[in-house]
Amino acid sequence: MICLVRPPATECIRFATTSLTLPLGLAYIAGALEAVKRRVHVIDAVGEAPGERTRYITGYLIGLPLEEIAARIPADTTLVGISVIFTHEWPAVVRLVELVKARRPDLPIVLGGEHVTSMPEFCLLTSKADFLVLGEGEETIVELAQALDDGRPLAEVEGLAFRDGAALVTNRRRRRKRDVDAIAWPAWHHFALQTYHENRFVGGIYKPSLTIPILATRGCPYQCTYCSAPGMWTPLWIPRDPVAVVDEIQHYVETYGAGNFPFQDLTAIIQKDWIVHFCRELIDRKLDICWQLPSGTRSEAIDREVAELLHRSGMNNMA
Repeated sequence: MICLVRPPATECIRFATTSLTLPLGLAYIAGALEAVKRRVHVIDAVGEAPGERTRYITGYLIGLPLEEIAARIPADTTLVGISVIFTHEWPAVVRLVELVKARRPDLPIVLGGEHVTSMPEFCLLTSKADFLVLGEGEETIVELAQALDDGRPLAEVEGLAFRDGAALVTNRRRRRKRDVDAIAWPAWHHFALQTYHENRFVGGIYKPSLTIPILATRGCPYQCTYCSAPGMWTPLWIPRDPVAVVDEIQHYVETYGAGNFPFQDLTAIIQKDWIVHFCRELIDRKLDICWQLPSGTRSEAIDREVAELLHRSGMNNMA
C-alpha cells in the first residue's frame, strides 16, 4: 500500500497562493501507481476538511490538522508520498513528516514537487524525509517502490535524492518523458471533486459546472529568471496529442458531469498548429464546456485566427 498525502493548503497574509485547487500532480502520481497495479490510498487534507483552519506563520492552514493526517495513514502502508509544490508549504510538511515518523519510525517517506526539486540538499537536511523525487514523478515513484520491494540499490533510481548514512546522495536526473500521451490519466476517483467545486477551490474563474484541472502540455521552452520551471522541467516543452486532450475532457464530461477546465500548463500556446487543432477538435465535438488558462501563456502564437478559435471553443479566461 502506498499512501499519498496532499497536505493542508497554506493561506498567508503576506503572499498569495494558488494551492487551493485539486492536486493535479498528486492525481497523476496516483494514476501512474495504479497503472502498474499498486494499491493506493490518498489522504487529501483539503478535500476531507475544507472548512478547517489552523494557525500557520502569518496565516493559516486549510484542511485536516497535521496530527490527524499522521493518524489516518493506514496500518498496512509501506511507503508515504507527500506533495510539496510551494516553498511556503515547507514548514508544515517538515512538521507532518516528524509526526508520521513519531508514529512509524521505520515507514519510508518520499517527497516530490517543485520545492524539493529546487533545493534537494536543503530539504534532506531540514526534514526527516527519506527520499526526494526530483522533476517529473510518475516513472520515478514507480521505480522507487519496486526498488524498495526488491532491495535494489537506490543509486540506480534516476531522479532520486536520499540519505546514505550521513551522506546526501543526488542521483542523475531522469530524462524528460517525451511520450507524454502514454502517461496514465490522473486518478480523480481518489479525490472529492464536488467538495472542491462547492468550496470554489478551482484555481481560476468559478463556474456553476464541475471544475477539473487539465494538463495539455508539459514544460516551457523559456527560462525566465524568476521561475522555477527550468529546474523542475528543464527548458523543454512537450505537447500532448490535442485529440487525446479532448478525449480526456470528454471523459470527464461524461463521467463526472464536468464543464469547466482550468489548464495548469506553464505555457500552453506555443505552436499555432497545435492550438488550432485543439480548438477545432473541441468545436467539432460540441461538448459545450468552458476552459481557462489561469496560469497564463505566451501570446506570440495568438493571432486573429487563434483568438477567434479560442473564443469559439469556450476559452474564457487567460490570466
